[in-house]
Order: sequence, then structure tokens, then C-alpha cells
Amino acid sequence: MIIPSFPPFQGPFAVGTKEYEIPVSEIPASSSPPKAGISTIKFRLFFPTEKASASSSKQKSILWLPDPQHKWVKAYAAFLGLSPRISNILSWFPNFLSYIRIQAIKDAPLKATLQPQSRYPTLIFSHGLGGSFNTYSYFLGSLASHGIICCAPEHRDQSAPISVIRNDKDKTTIDIKYQAYAHDPRPEIFSARNEQLSIRLWELELIYTALQHLNDGNKPLTNLADSPNKSSSSPPPNGTPDFTNTLDLSPGHVIWSGHSFGATTIVQFLKTVFYSQSISTTSNNNAFPLHRPAASSSIHSQITAESPTVLLDLWTMPLADPCTKSLWDLPLPCYSSPPPPPPPPNNPSTSTPHKPGTTTLAIMSSEFHSYTKILSRTISVLSPPSPSNPSPTPSSSPPTHPTSSNTIAKLFYTRNSAHMSQSDFGLLFRWAMKRWLRVEDPEWVLRVNVGAVVEFIRGFGWGAQEVAESGVDGVDGLLDDGDEGGGEKDGVGKGWVRVPLLLGGREGERDVRGERL
Repeated sequence: MIIPSFPPFQGPFAVGTKEYEIPVSEIPASSSPPKAGISTIKFRLFFPTEKASASSSKQKSILWLPDPQHKWVKAYAAFLGLSPRISNILSWFPNFLSYIRIQAIKDAPLKATLQPQSRYPTLIFSHGLGGSFNTYSYFLGSLASHGIICCAPEHRDQSAPISVIRNDKDKTTIDIKYQAYAHDPRPEIFSARNEQLSIRLWELELIYTALQHLNDGNKPLTNLADSPNKSSSSPPPNGTPDFTNTLDLSPGHVIWSGHSFGATTIVQFLKTVFYSQSISTTSNNNAFPLHRPAASSSIHSQITAESPTVLLDLWTMPLADPCTKSLWDLPLPCYSSPPPPPPPPNNPSTSTPHKPGTTTLAIMSSEFHSYTKILSRTISVLSPPSPSNPSPTPSSSPPTHPTSSNTIAKLFYTRNSAHMSQSDFGLLFRWAMKRWLRVEDPEWVLRVNVGAVVEFIRGFGWGAQEVAESGVDGVDGLLDDGDEGGGEKDGVGKGWVRVPLLLGGREGERDVRGERL
């Protein structure tokens, strides 16, 4: 039996990982659960660790397919359209999925920062349909190998093939199974997607709060993924990660990212939090309240106009629901204040920064780029408002009017890539990607994506001394402005293409009639 495997992570650091499942009852929540039965939040952290610790660790790398594996095999079979009977039979037979391993060391210690008071840039990543907290392990693990702590939630909105909720009282579990919905833009489909988004946005706020607890180190939280009665913030035993005072959670510093429906989630989350005051006072009585964080929630100070955002293959259809038009009409938060200043010139870690002011990076596969409606609406989401229709701002300062030479948000696509190229599936099923989706080199796609995101994060300056350069010839400089309008890079970056955005380009393009994506 041939077992697919991952290439080594791209950065210079070894990678550790830890799973968390925390009871919702222990996390201060600013709103009630949007759906009954979701009693925990679940996420995995990928982080840099010492190579010596990784090589001498008694812990092994983790399995890509979570436990209980037979449930996940059955769930994936059902997700692919097999009958319940066949799916159940397959789940009890040995298969290659059960042996795939992620090259990250379970519970390895966190690598010490280079500066005593320095903290690691922190990224929160939302998965797409059919994903889990493991299905973007190579992308997130590679970012961690460059010095970025990555948090991968597993959403309980029935978008994962299955998600198992542990019960801390009687040790039983609850299975949340995948719910298939059509991709047609019908009212009932919009409603179903909005219900999923409500769960996802609620989870993101709780996960951010949980990360604050881990970073504070003095508020114990029960981690059901650990052994019984072991709290995630109690003093860690030797060989386990301690995140106390290591996460950069300063206002506007958390990097928000997602793929496909996960990118949709991030767009709606940023807008919902940033514009919460103006949304709450809207005169549109039909507006669907995706999420309402309390005024006292710390998430409000985190989401700013400078919040770094990385969107992979943004799925735009759910954004076009008439019930969330109040959100569509609002531009991304990055257009509500002047762009951040450039990093200090004497910062030794900014040898190849992106142009100052870029706070949003969007990357499309050529598959998504080929759909005219998706491309048009993606450009609309990312483009600045026109001067005649400036964006509202939560502060008292007047909004700015970006010029057509837009550098606040940038959009690129990679040639010969598919939607699945952004996830682990592109690497694990290369033969299928090549045969049916004509993707010649799935590893190249992720290699360039990781290089671009590392360059993007390093360009902010803060915490960049902890982020290693890509170290890949031809990758640095991917975010330069010289290739706007269709130019390509040479070498490794060949096939990486800039897509121009337009002043006022976000008006219109909400019509999704006849489009299934």
C-alpha cells in the first residue's frame, strides 16, 4: 500500500503542534451559542520548536486523520457521495488515510524568541467546506516553520466531514456530521449558509478569547484533548509548550486568514466586528445579524483598520445574500483609516518588505480565477470605495479616499492551480490533481503561497525579527507592485500573477443568478 506523504516544511525551524478542546462554559462569551449542543471549541496550534527538541522528542509526529479514525473514513466516504452502507464498510478496513502523518511534533516545547520581550506573530485560519483543523497542515506548518504561531479551528457548523465533541462530564462524545447544501444562490441556501456563518463567527470570538487566556497564563482552562483534569494553562510539564507571554495579541496584530468558505467567514467576521456599531443602528430591518459581540468584548480592540488579512480562494456567493446586504455595502475595514506607516528603516528583518500600507493579501487559484463572476465579485470585495461613497468609520476621524493606485489590498493568482491546491489535498492526491484538474506541481503552488504570506507578514515590522525569510530562491519580492496587470515573476515565482483592483470597483457585482459557485 502506497501511503502519500508531505514534503518537509519550508522554513528553517522545526514545527510543534498541540490540540485544544475547551468547554465553552469556561470561556467568557459576549453572546449566546447560535446553536444548541456546541459545548466546546476545538483548535490546533502549529508553532516553531527547536530542532534539537524535535529530534530528541519521545513524541512522534501526529496522524493526519483525527481520532476516531473509522468515523473520519466513513465521513469522508459519505462526503464523496458513497452510500451509507459502503461508507460504513470502508471505515473498518485498513486504508492509506489512516497512516498519513503530519511532520509536526505533538506537544513539543515552543522555541524561545530571539528577543526576551518579543512575541510571535499569531495567525487564526478558518477552514473551508470539507475541511478540519488538520486539512491545511502543510500551509500552516510551513508558516510555523518560519516563526508564526498558527491557530486552526475546527468549525462545528456541519461544514467538516465530521466533528466529534468531547463531553467533559460523562466522557461520551457527540458527532456533528456534514450537511450538504447546493451551491445555488437560492433564499433557502443563503439562509443555511448564514446559519453556518453565525456559528463560525461566534467560534472565532471564543477562540480569540481562549488564546488570550493561554497568553496570560494565569487563567486555567480545561483541555479535553489532554488527559483528565489537566488544564491548558497550568504549569506545563517538561516537553510541552508554554504559550505564556509569547503570542502577539496587540490590537490589530492578529492575522486573520481562511480558505474558500473560511475566507468568506473572515470577511464577514472582520466587517461584523469592526462595523458593529453602524450595523446595529442600520435602518434595514431585514438585515441578518450574523454575530453581535458585546460592547465590552476584547475582540473590538483587536479588529482594526490595520488588521492583517490573508484570503485564499474567497468564495463570494454567500456574501451576496440580500439579508446581509448591509455587510456587502461596507468595504473591508482596511479602507476606513489611513494605511499603517512603513516599518522602521533600521529594522534588520525588513530586507524585502511589501509596499507599506498593504494590509490585505488575497490569492486565487487559476480555477477560481477562471470563473468570471467569482473573479468580479472578489475584485469588488477587495477594491476601495469611490470618493463619492466613502466608507463609514467607527471613529470620529473622517474616512480617507484611496486612489486608483491601490496598495492597501492586493490580489494575485497562480497559474495551473486548482481550488484544492490551497489545502493538503493537493499534496496528498497529486495524481488526481494532475489527471483531472491539470495541476502539474501542487507543491509549487503552496511553496509560492507560503512565500508570499511570509513576505506579507514580515513587511509589517512588528515581531518580524522572529519570522525567518522564505529562504527560497525566486520567492522574495512576490508582493512588489511592478507586476500589476498580469505580469509574472521569473524562476520559482513564474506563474504568480497580479490582478489589478479598481477605485470604486466594489460597487455592484452582487448578482449571482445562474451561478452555482
